[in-house]
Amino acid sequence: MHKNFLFYPAWYIVTGVMALTLSGGCTRQNATMNQPPVNIESGDESAIGGMYITYQPGPRGEMYLVGLGGKPKLLKFGSTLSMFMYMHQPDVQHLVGSTYVQNVGKPDFSWRHPSKSAGSFIDARKAWYVVNQDMCGSMGPTLAPFLRRRDAVEFSGKHGGQIVRFTQITPELLKHLKPCAMKLKKMGNMMTN
Repeated sequence: MHKNFLFYPAWYIVTGVMALTLSGGCTRQNATMNQPPVNIESGDESAIGGMYITYQPGPRGEMYLVGLGGKPKLLKFGSTLSMFMYMHQPDVQHLVGSTYVQNVGKPDFSWRHPSKSAGSFIDARKAWYVVNQDMCGSMGPTLAPFLRRRDAVEFSGKHGGQIVRFTQITPELLKHLKPCAMKLKKMGNMMTN
């Protein structure tokens, strides 16, 4: 009975620590995955480069950083390429929470003048991306995100490129993106669908 008495409190301690660890993980995950996209406001600057986002062509991104103490920090990006480049920095990777990109497959999406609405964003982790396509973003090549694979296939048929998923977007892939060929003046108010 004495041995069982010593084992009994130790079992509760181990079980309690495991429960706290697991519940802490779930709480953090829920906190990171429930931050909503927001509107792009006049005067918003890209987290990389500091350029005003409202004047930049191509799809944009938004990302929350978590684990910095306090509430998650929202960063906005003028292009999906700059968002992924920032996300893959070693000191940032473990801080990435909710992440959003604009859906190029929306019927009203304009490459030259993308929407400023939070409703134009989709979960970046669920999107389909066309890489190495000919449409330029604000700083050159960028990634074209889509909610539906069939829209990505249609876009790729018109603009070239390969279709990839979120987990396939690596620093190596970003480093070797082909230059975009289409100039902005040729795009005009072109719709991508």
